[in-house]
Amino acid sequence: MTPALARAQAWAVEQSRRAYALARRHPVRTVLLVPALLLLYLLLLIPLTPSISDLRKVKSEVPSVVMSADGVVLAEFKRINRQWVPLAKISKPVVDALIATEDRRFYEHHGIDFRRTGAAVLNTLRGRREGGSTITQQLARNLYPEQIGRSVSLNRKAKEAITALKIEFVYSKQEILETYLNTVPFLYNAFGIEMAARTYFDKSADKLDVLESATLIGMLKGTSYYNPVLNPERARDRRNTVLEQMVKYGKLDAKRGEQLAARPLRVDFERQGEQVGIAPHAAQQVKKWLITWADREDYDLYADGLVVRTTIDTRLQKAANAAVTRQLHQLQELADRGRRKGEERQLLQAGFLALDPRSAQVKAWVGSGDFTREQFDHVNQARRQPGSTFKPFVYGAAPG
Repeated sequence: MTPALARAQAWAVEQSRRAYALARRHPVRTVLLVPALLLLYLLLLIPLTPSISDLRKVKSEVPSVVMSADGVVLAEFKRINRQWVPLAKISKPVVDALIATEDRRFYEHHGIDFRRTGAAVLNTLRGRREGGSTITQQLARNLYPEQIGRSVSLNRKAKEAITALKIEFVYSKQEILETYLNTVPFLYNAFGIEMAARTYFDKSADKLDVLESATLIGMLKGTSYYNPVLNPERARDRRNTVLEQMVKYGKLDAKRGEQLAARPLRVDFERQGEQVGIAPHAAQQVKKWLITWADREDYDLYADGLVVRTTIDTRLQKAANAAVTRQLHQLQELADRGRRKGEERQLLQAGFLALDPRSAQVKAWVGSGDFTREQFDHVNQARRQPGSTFKPFVYGAAPG
């Protein structure tokens, strides 16, 4: 042993003796020291968790919308592909399945189920890992994945617990259920129970039956592992486990549960893309401007419920869309007929802009024959000769 290591060992032994002697002289203080240090640790963690004001904003988050001159929604700017629905418009079997499977004492605790947490700790020490998170704790993780994280550590669990207590302080039990079901992810860019119902069963959340509800709630244990599209057998087994839990905790009749468990897994899958609207190029141009304006004025484009009213007339916009589609189809046929053998097919595109010459208001905007966010906008981005631009105005102003 080196001299430095020997000195370090001697110092550690001496400090241990002093601590032991101090504990014998002051046993009560020693016993109180551990909870005091734990309390201090938790108090230091509080500022590192979401604030009460941040939690209040979650449920009040409203996407911005772009409106036409005649009051039609042209576009909605959302952070993720989700449609928020109130708890009253979510099928009751969904809520029953959620509580029976994920948190049967949901209405009895205040964010942390100490009985379940204790049982989870004991089972983990025995080598059988078990989760002890309540619905509120899971909601805390879903809402703040960066601040709380998902690592297996006491620090993360402490932050999760503190946030769960704050959530219970801010929201009622019904609001917690609504927020949870509207924020949980279900793969395929589907966030929340409404988009999940449309994606996997082609229906709205209020129309989900017991089997469909059990299938979706079963996915929460592991969305990829219990994916009903790619892993139907696993999804069916997990669905039946949820049905058993519903029977066990009085949410479903036992005989009915047996009958349902025997049924096959039926999924009507279709990815839910974002709604494009009838004037996507105009809406995209508005969004570009709005992002800069919102940053400058300290607004959140995806949460503050901004309403932008445009001069687009939906009747003229629909007519413009139809005209461009019809004309492109005719011209494409001509171009295809004139194509030489072996020559690559050239896809034609077009742009259309209708202005009111008296006010310069844009009434219709078609940037191309179809729309993707990467699509070239022939109205806004194309460069053409001046004559091609002002001829229509000259003809329109000419006396008849």
